[in-house]
Amino acid sequence: MKNKGRFFGKYYKISNGIDHSLAFISYVTNDKEGLMLLTNNKSYDLSLEEIKINDNEFIFNVDKPDLKIKGKINKYNDVIPKKDIMGIFRYFPIECKHNLYSYLSYTSGNLKVNDKIVDYSKGRMYIEGDEGKSFPSKYIWINGLDNSSSYTCSVATIPLLGKTILGFFCYIYTGSKVYRFATYNFAKVKVNDNNSISIRKGKYRLEISYIPKLDSAYKLKAPSNGEMSRYIREALSTVSTIALYKHKEIIFTNRYIFTSYERVNFD
Repeated sequence: MKNKGRFFGKYYKISNGIDHSLAFISYVTNDKEGLMLLTNNKSYDLSLEEIKINDNEFIFNVDKPDLKIKGKINKYNDVIPKKDIMGIFRYFPIECKHNLYSYLSYTSGNLKVNDKIVDYSKGRMYIEGDEGKSFPSKYIWINGLDNSSSYTCSVATIPLLGKTILGFFCYIYTGSKVYRFATYNFAKVKVNDNNSISIRKGKYRLEISYIPKLDSAYKLKAPSNGEMSRYIREALSTVSTIALYKHKEIIFTNRYIFTSYERVNFD
């Protein structure tokens, strides 16, 4: 079987920038396809017919006892990374490799969510993915998205050549410029006890702080040895703040109310 012992997943998050966001994940494992949906209130396993993904078009026909979503969203003007977020680690035999497809995409359309019409004519979308055998046994992943910028930070244990290292990557897309920090470009990361992450690279320092709403983190299936047999929890309603310094001067700062957050075995 082509995908025996392996998985491929793609993660889409959309926000109208005002009061609504959701994320959906398409995946293939052992030649089986699946679809999951995450809202601010619950997570769902979906049939492939409930969200049809056609390149730049997403047709929603979600029909659950407690959730109905009907409508169509289109995306355009993807801000596509010019460099691989994995860097040199793309060529190493590690258990999970990350793909970054769009820092930020623009959306049009609207959704009828239960009895409410949600306008996505000025919405935004973020798209990433993973592939390999298993998610890391220990990791933090966080993503913030607003109308003009985004950032993602992932810190994880990586089994590599018989050893386990703590690796990370982080980017900030400010709307006009991208800043990248990672293990492979000699940046240093520290996960602090006060729900914050500190990153340093040369003259730059990045501080990320977040308020994890663990009571609104919902279960999602995750891969282990190519099977969706593990569960992690993700929250869409985390609030985060980032501050990027060049020497002692703040050159970019922002607060994100639509922040996705996962934390697994990172005590």
